[in-house]
Amino acid sequence: MAEVPREIWVECRVPHAHIYFVRYTLDAYDGLCLASTVEDPSGRVRLLSTEDRADELDRVLEALAEEVPLRVVGRGTLDPGGPA
Repeated sequence: MAEVPREIWVECRVPHAHIYFVRYTLDAYDGLCLASTVEDPSGRVRLLSTEDRADELDRVLEALAEEVPLRVVGRGTLDPGGPA
């Protein structure tokens, strides 16, 4: 049986004016990540993906950061028992 890749999270800060652009751009990469906005005024966006797509996600985030003021502020792996 194939091993299931570990889940990862990446947290970004994006000005509110650009959140929709970032989320819809990421959605265009089928299966790359699941983006959710953290409910506070800081403009945090949390991305959930898998380790086998981490390099691709990093490349997309680097390209987005050239278009809009986006910065990665945290990242990690999810424990099998729940979120980190």
